[in-house]
Amino acid sequence: MAILSRALVATFVAGLAGVSAAESGCRVRNSEGRCLGSEALDEDGFASLLQRASSAQAKVKADARQEPEAAQNATAFNSTALWHQITGAVQIEDLQKRLQQVQDSEQVQKLQKHLQDLQAEFPDAETIKQKFSDQWTQVSEAVNLETVSAALDKAKADHSDKLDALQRKYDELRAALPNVTLEGAQAKATQAWAHLQDQGVPLPNLDDLEAQAQDAFEKAKTSAAAALDDLQDAAAGALDAAKAALGNFWR
Repeated sequence: MAILSRALVATFVAGLAGVSAAESGCRVRNSEGRCLGSEALDEDGFASLLQRASSAQAKVKADARQEPEAAQNATAFNSTALWHQITGAVQIEDLQKRLQQVQDSEQVQKLQKHLQDLQAEFPDAETIKQKFSDQWTQVSEAVNLETVSAALDKAKADHSDKLDALQRKYDELRAALPNVTLEGAQAKATQAWAHLQDQGVPLPNLDDLEAQAQDAFEKAKTSAAAALDDLQDAAAGALDAAKAALGNFWR
């Protein structure tokens, strides 16, 4: 009875261990490859077979775990980096539009310098804009609101004499865009990018773009006063863009 039970178990375990149908006449082989009958299967051989089966099952389970992880990694990306790239693209577009309206040569020169810095920091801005063409108005509104808010925060921290003017501009923009939230826009942008990835659309590597942006930013570092000026320029561009989009609100 013990031999019969062991034979049945050996047959079952051999299947778990990956013994093929062609090898069904041989219950198990020893370390030298010799076939052992079930009656010749000693305690060590039986334990070895169980170990093989356990290893085989463990591998199957590990492979099953790795498949969803691989799928997740295939679509994983840095959503913070994505929004940073979108912000850069929107600010570039706003400054380009503002340059077409400014007449003062000194102001034009300053804006051009700021624009060149941004273009060096965000070289794929046009690609980013194209990928979000269907959502561009919504993400632009959120970026513009965030840009003016950032300029306002810096003016407060620096005790700038332009604080009151920026506060009024922010209040106007906030009133004009009551339903726009940064979190909502970021979530939609993340979903849109993930969808493009799932569709196999060629996309720039966000980590590479962020590394390039950081490098360009470090090279273009300016004084605190100049940084505030740049933020105010961006805020002014954001307000101009909002006014053009919202039309009669400011009239």
